[in-house]
Amino acid sequence: MGSWKRTLTAAAIAPVWATVFAIAYVRVSFPITDAILSELSRGQRLTLGAAIGLSLGYVAMLLIGLPVHAALRRLGRSTLSSCVVAWSVMALVLWAVIHVAGFLGYGWDYAIAYLFQTLVERPVVPLSFGLCWALVAASFWAVARPDRSAQAQAPSSR
Repeated sequence: MGSWKRTLTAAAIAPVWATVFAIAYVRVSFPITDAILSELSRGQRLTLGAAIGLSLGYVAMLLIGLPVHAALRRLGRSTLSSCVVAWSVMALVLWAVIHVAGFLGYGWDYAIAYLFQTLVERPVVPLSFGLCWALVAASFWAVARPDRSAQAQAPSSR
């Protein structure tokens, strides 16, 4: 299978981890105090979690995964550890930006303070997000194998 075919296959498969994490979150710790969400059955909440996880997984693959993959290949850093670290860091940055943006209606001070409060009091939230994208990155790398395409291209470029 060609390099681009492996990359597309990896991009299609790897974000499924986001769905797994979203379903686990809904199953374990989803707050049901919301007036609308409390009307949903457990199955409906799990389906909603799966839909949100899958949607966000593919959006993040487009915004984070593929651009980071391309940058790492250009830099010649196509190892598993480079991929996992870069994707996790970028996912955490994206999480922080989205977290702050979600609370900007209350002002910058509140949004930043709430970000730090979440980091200190509920570190499992950003850590689970980072872990999810570490798994997405490792799965992507295992299918795409950018190290193989880099090795195959090396002799011809000399």
